[in-house]
Amino acid sequence: MNRAIVVTVLALLAGVNWAKENGLISGMGDGTINPQGEATRAQVAAIIQRFVSNRQ
Repeated sequence: MNRAIVVTVLALLAGVNWAKENGLISGMGDGTINPQGEATRAQVAAIIQRFVSNRQ
Protein backbone atom coordinates (compact mmCIF):
# COMPACT_ATOMS: atom_id res chain seq x y z
CA MET A 1 0.00 0.00 0.00
CA ASN A 2 1.47 3.36 -0.97
CA ARG A 3 0.89 6.83 0.43
CA ALA A 4 -1.66 7.77 -2.26
CA ILE A 5 -3.83 4.77 -1.40
CA VAL A 6 -3.70 5.63 2.30
CA VAL A 7 -4.73 9.23 1.60
CA THR A 8 -7.56 8.06 -0.66
CA VAL A 9 -8.85 5.61 1.94
CA LEU A 10 -8.75 8.26 4.67
CA ALA A 11 -10.62 10.74 2.46
CA LEU A 12 -13.30 8.16 1.67
CA LEU A 13 -13.70 7.28 5.34
CA ALA A 14 -14.01 10.96 6.24
CA GLY A 15 -16.73 11.33 3.60
CA VAL A 16 -18.62 8.30 4.86
CA ASN A 17 -18.39 9.54 8.44
CA TRP A 18 -19.60 13.01 7.38
CA ALA A 19 -22.56 11.49 5.52
CA LYS A 20 -23.50 9.37 8.54
CA GLU A 21 -23.13 12.27 11.00
CA ASN A 22 -25.31 14.49 8.79
CA GLY A 23 -28.08 11.93 8.38
CA LEU A 24 -27.52 11.18 4.69
CA ILE A 25 -26.87 7.52 5.39
CA SER A 26 -27.71 5.31 8.33
CA GLY A 27 -26.00 2.10 7.31
CA MET A 28 -27.32 -1.40 7.08
CA GLY A 29 -30.05 -2.76 9.32
CA ASP A 30 -27.53 -3.40 12.08
CA GLY A 31 -26.03 0.12 11.77
CA THR A 32 -22.82 -0.95 10.04
CA ILE A 33 -21.54 0.88 6.97
CA ASN A 34 -20.42 -1.04 3.88
CA PRO A 35 -18.89 1.53 1.48
CA GLN A 36 -17.84 -1.22 -0.93
CA GLY A 37 -21.34 -2.70 -1.04
CA GLU A 38 -23.93 -2.10 -3.72
CA ALA A 39 -26.79 0.39 -3.49
CA THR A 40 -30.15 0.23 -5.20
CA ARG A 41 -31.47 3.13 -7.26
CA ALA A 42 -33.95 3.86 -4.47
CA GLN A 43 -31.15 4.04 -1.89
CA VAL A 44 -29.07 6.37 -4.07
CA ALA A 45 -32.13 8.56 -4.74
CA ALA A 46 -32.81 8.78 -0.99
CA ILE A 47 -29.20 9.80 -0.29
CA ILE A 48 -29.30 12.48 -3.00
CA GLN A 49 -32.64 13.78 -1.70
CA ARG A 50 -31.28 14.01 1.84
CA PHE A 51 -28.15 15.77 0.58
CA VAL A 52 -30.18 18.37 -1.33
CA SER A 53 -32.51 18.90 1.64
CA ASN A 54 -29.53 19.22 3.98
CA ARG A 55 -27.98 21.99 1.85
CA GLN A 56 -31.07 24.22 1.86
